[in-house]
Amino acid sequence: MHLLFYYKTTSSLIASLTNPRHLVRRKPRVGVPSSGSAPSVSMSKSEGTASSAFQRKIGRIKRGLQSGEISVSGYDTAWVAMLTSTESSKKIPLFPQCIDWILHNQQLDGSWVSHDHHPFLIKYALSSTLACVIALKKRNLGEQMRDKGIQYIQSNWPAIWDDKLETPVGFYVTFPGMIKLAMDMGLHLPLGQVELERVLLLREMELERTLQSPSQGAEIYMALVSEGLDLMAEWEKLKKYQRKNGSILDSPSTTAAILAHYQNPNCLEYLSTLLQTFGNGVPYQYSSKILIQIRIIDLLDDLGVAYHFTSEIEDILKEAHRLWLKNDEAITSCLTTYALAFRLLRMHGYRVSASPMAHMVEYFDDSMDGFLQNSQAVLELYKASQLRFPGELSQKDMGLWAINFLSKEITKYGENGNLEEVEYAIKTSPFVSINRLTHRRNITLLKTDQFREKKFHRWLHNDLTKDILAFVVDEFNSSQNIYQKELEQLKRWIKENRIDQLKGTRQKLMYCYFSAAATLYEPQMADARLSCAKSGVLTTVVDDFFNVTGSQEELINLIQLVDH
Repeated sequence: MHLLFYYKTTSSLIASLTNPRHLVRRKPRVGVPSSGSAPSVSMSKSEGTASSAFQRKIGRIKRGLQSGEISVSGYDTAWVAMLTSTESSKKIPLFPQCIDWILHNQQLDGSWVSHDHHPFLIKYALSSTLACVIALKKRNLGEQMRDKGIQYIQSNWPAIWDDKLETPVGFYVTFPGMIKLAMDMGLHLPLGQVELERVLLLREMELERTLQSPSQGAEIYMALVSEGLDLMAEWEKLKKYQRKNGSILDSPSTTAAILAHYQNPNCLEYLSTLLQTFGNGVPYQYSSKILIQIRIIDLLDDLGVAYHFTSEIEDILKEAHRLWLKNDEAITSCLTTYALAFRLLRMHGYRVSASPMAHMVEYFDDSMDGFLQNSQAVLELYKASQLRFPGELSQKDMGLWAINFLSKEITKYGENGNLEEVEYAIKTSPFVSINRLTHRRNITLLKTDQFREKKFHRWLHNDLTKDILAFVVDEFNSSQNIYQKELEQLKRWIKENRIDQLKGTRQKLMYCYFSAAATLYEPQMADARLSCAKSGVLTTVVDDFFNVTGSQEELINLIQLVDH
């Protein structure tokens, strides 16, 4: 009788699991399990409204992904606003729309940054605000706005010396340079002489450190901070850093400062194109749309929602692959972008050679990233190194080098919020972690203002960041509801097949189901989750039967049953 019960139970269940229906990959239905055996439910009015809102969020993110939305930088916009047309003796602005942006985007506290910027980014706000004040002074506009901006700078002056705050690249050259420019223009800065001399000394120390470096990256850095220098470098030295898009190192502020001195038509074309694309303002740094798009794809992957945007991602990666094969500057000009593109293309099945990556360590040493010891760039190299095939020894060597570099950075700076992501990555290999747990951690981090602002404020539009955050939270919660319904369905399956009545066997449903759900997390993978969970439960039952309750005769009969 005992054996007969096992026969009937296992034979019917094995039959159900081998049914091809369980192996079909179905189109996802938002908010509803796609398992064929899930109970049919009619959608209520409130559920329909929620589904419509869900689809609207997806639509907004798709538009942002396709357009490559990026935040406007008050700092860079101000430098472009300072440019004067050479076609008139009246010294009119070359780009008056940038003046309009400044006049319409001052915040209540007097700054020119996003209204909800994090205190962690005050140095960015100080640079942006001072640049906008100078631009208005140059046009003799907005006296009250200038005074309010100066008050903001004065009240946040101590932040300049706070090493725990995020510091913009070149801040200790460009900010003191703007202080000197403001004083030369007759702007009254209500600061003591000692404070002014102290901040100007920062620039001297930073320039001395840079000039003493033998690295090629130091020379690139000097070109990038051109707007902060008293004496502009010769054009012959600068032009080797001009991109095909006309910019100098993809920086609107640097390009604007150099255009003011050398009237280079390609620099002018770059800035004109940016304003045609973004309206009245320009971004912090911009080479091409593809750079923004692949970063958004990486973010969506990290949050576990990329499957909602499959067709858009496929189109973008096709273009990225085309540029990769051409060794196009849009991909190669930035080390971080290059490593990220390599990783995404390989993860999505594109055949890209690791040969170019073999030289990345040498390239890093002579790059501006190397001069600045950019841990985020090295982190991307580390992640790329983990995606290797047998025999790609250069990838392995790069990974070991990256681990050594990042470990030293962590030891050097200790408990530093800037290195939180780095520390997690080297402790947990990015390709052996449990997907859904990683997604939850990333969503939690994204909900943290400091992490979100630090990581995305320079390249991702603030509204798009909020849309993505709201969407992933809703999507994750919706997934949890799906998992709970599937678990209830599996509990009914256990009872209907009387598996819970089997003596001497472990009940491992929760373990088996969540092991599947942690990796097969997409709604359309419901059948796979259910099949994996059922297989796990049956495997446990059979294992216990073999180890505990079955006689030799019964075990032989069970083996013959499975064979047939």
